[in-house]
Formats: sequence, structure tokens, C-alpha cells
Amino acid sequence: MAPQVHVDSLPADLREAWYLSQGIKLDEAVDPATGEVRKLPEAVTQHDPKWDERVAVAQWRLNIIRQVAAQPKGSPARKAALDVLAGQIQVLPDGKRKVLSRSTLYNWIAAYDAGGLLGLMPETRKDAGQKKTIVTMVWDGFFSGRITPPDHQRIGDDVAHYIRRAASLRRADPAAKPL
Repeated sequence: MAPQVHVDSLPADLREAWYLSQGIKLDEAVDPATGEVRKLPEAVTQHDPKWDERVAVAQWRLNIIRQVAAQPKGSPARKAALDVLAGQIQVLPDGKRKVLSRSTLYNWIAAYDAGGLLGLMPETRKDAGQKKTIVTMVWDGFFSGRITPPDHQRIGDDVAHYIRRAASLRRADPAAKPL
């Protein structure tokens, strides 16, 4: 048997070529409310390394709200199904147990009604891949011309390292006192 590869793990050019060869247009989707074909934003069609994880979360959410979403919008049956669901303990994908809030369930149902399974997928961070620690403009303005650029960079890196270390220690022991 030939090795199998998930199409979303392919480089963008190969993935796009495969989709096009199957007649799938990556920049279009059917609007579930109207049935119209609409253009998707470019960001939706770009390669997403966490695609499978996001789809799994969306499927988990759909499994929870499936009974509610099957009822007609605005019907007493939909409200009753939501009332039952809101009081139940759910097992999260990570194994933890939680009672989901009514507003969370309403948001998921609205997202599903608006966008189907894609609507239930968690959003990707807009700053993914960017540095999370930034030395402020006040810092830059104050030290501009007072220290050399290499010293400025070194001090900024030291501060960023200190912040990361403090955050990792805090995650390891939430009861720990700040450094």
C-alpha cells in the first residue's frame, strides 16, 4: 500500500494543486443561511499547521450541540434542548470536566448556524509566530542615544528572558511568589 499523507500537511503549492485537481475551490464556501457561494478571506485558505487539532475541537463542539442545532431556530424545542444541555457536565478534549455556560453554548450554536463546522473551529492567533515579549516604546525612547545599540539589544533580551523564566516558573508552580 502506498504511503498516505493528509493533504493539509502538504506545502501550500502542492495542497492547492491537489484541491484544484479534485474540483475544490479553496477561496469559496457555501453560505449555509442563503445557499450562495461566497469568497473566503485569504487567511482561511492559507496553510494551518494546527488544522487537524482545530477540526477535532470543532467536531467535539458539534457533538455537544448537535441535539440543539437539529431543532428549528427560535423554537421552544431548541430552548428546551439548550436548557437540558446547559446543566450537564461535559468532558473536555483534555479530559477535564466542566459545566459549559449558557452563553458559550449560545455562541457555539450561533457560530454553527452561521458557518457550519468551520464556524465552530477555534480562531488562530493573529500574532502566531511573532515574538510575544516586546520592549516598550517608552523604553526605546528613554534609552535612545544613551546606550549603544548592541547594549540596548542585550538588555532587551535579558528582560525578555527574565519575563519568560518568571512565566514558566509560574506555570510550573501557580502558588509560587513572583521573582
